[in-house]
Amino acid sequence: MRLPVIASICLLAASAARISLGDPVDLSPRVQVGQRLEVTTQAVLTGALDDLLVTVEGEEVMGPEFGVELSFRTERTRVEEVLSSDGRDATAKRVDFIEQELETDFTSEQPGRSKARDGAFDLPVDDRSYLIRLDEEGDVALEDVSEEGLFDDDLADEFLEELTLAAPFADLLPSDPVSVGEPFEFETGGCTAGMLAEVSQGAAAVDGWEGMEGHALATGARWILNEVELEGTGTLREIEEGVAIIDYAMSGQFDVDDLVDMIETADRPDDPAPEGATGTLSGLATFKGVGRFDLAAGHLIELEFEGEVSARMDLSLGAEAMAEFAATITYQAALTAL
Repeated sequence: MRLPVIASICLLAASAARISLGDPVDLSPRVQVGQRLEVTTQAVLTGALDDLLVTVEGEEVMGPEFGVELSFRTERTRVEEVLSSDGRDATAKRVDFIEQELETDFTSEQPGRSKARDGAFDLPVDDRSYLIRLDEEGDVALEDVSEEGLFDDDLADEFLEELTLAAPFADLLPSDPVSVGEPFEFETGGCTAGMLAEVSQGAAAVDGWEGMEGHALATGARWILNEVELEGTGTLREIEEGVAIIDYAMSGQFDVDDLVDMIETADRPDDPAPEGATGTLSGLATFKGVGRFDLAAGHLIELEFEGEVSARMDLSLGAEAMAEFAATITYQAALTAL
């Protein structure tokens, strides 16, 4: 490490120690050429079909005795290295993916029959490397520098949304300095892009696993996530030993009015629904979390989120079906300078 960099860090640490409660605090991430961050994340989704009712001509053919429980757990580690910068943002970056793993459990219960399955998979980006840079037109270009190419066009487009030149989790930070106790709004699009990328990779990993059709899972999840409208608010709670502690809250809803089209595209492309079929899916999502921003280092060092999602489906597709689903989500991230 060069001496000017060490001197800068010492000055920043001294400045952080002198911040008073009334002073606005700059929480924007700092980017330096040669900066290397290891980002480790863990996400767990646990869900269950809470209620199901299927009737044909008014007669119940399936009810609460049918149940489904599932869980997905991912652990991911990547290293991001800044190769060039314009003084504020990275203009070129290398990302190396290490230990990208998915574990899943699935249980189905119905009268006279039950099914349980669990498995562990490597996500498609495991042990792969990418270069991200601005091209001559100023557009972001992604280059796979692994031994061979990986993605088809659809997955590559979604993956590019997650691989950006922005600092990790920069979208969760305020664009202007804030004071202790002062709330700020943040864009939630980065969260949705990250979920899309993770869903696509997870679906690709479990595709073909005893009835777990990756294409159907990914298509349905994309369809729903594209309808999610979240609003996010952060509040600088306090500064403790040079670390700014931020409280987060996100909430929103989703409404899929063309559920029949979604089902046809995801699972029945060659078997169209009967004429007059209708269906809707609606739900609510709430999240709360805490972030810790190291003022001397100039980046987030920890994130923790927990959330709940509930949804209701009403479908008329030759039979009348109603189902309710609930899930809990936890997410943790740690950022370490290398």
